[in-house]
Amino acid sequence: MDRHHPRPHPLLTRPFHEPKGTAAIAVLLIGRWDDEETTLTVTASHLVADGDQAAIDRLFREAQNSGDDNWACAYDVDRHPDAVRRAYEEHAHPFDAVVEDDVEGFEPATY
Repeated sequence: MDRHHPRPHPLLTRPFHEPKGTAAIAVLLIGRWDDEETTLTVTASHLVADGDQAAIDRLFREAQNSGDDNWACAYDVDRHPDAVRRAYEEHAHPFDAVVEDDVEGFEPATY
């Protein structure tokens, strides 16, 4: 999609100057911790309107009902890799855990 399209879909792209009324987006990651809590596996990623708690709750509930997912977090970023990086920095690294991305295979830089 052309970044300068006059009416971009608010959940697909964010133009340099957001038109009035365009919702900001967030990336919702859904996943699960292993039993030892040493690995957080990201199993799903969704673009949601920033602050749309109803959509976040619905997507997480659907994931819980269809599998072993027990973790979700929305990040105020535009791209999946940025959300995975934040998940690593905020939820895994402080506890010497790792993040495995089953959605796009992104590997956050570790330190």
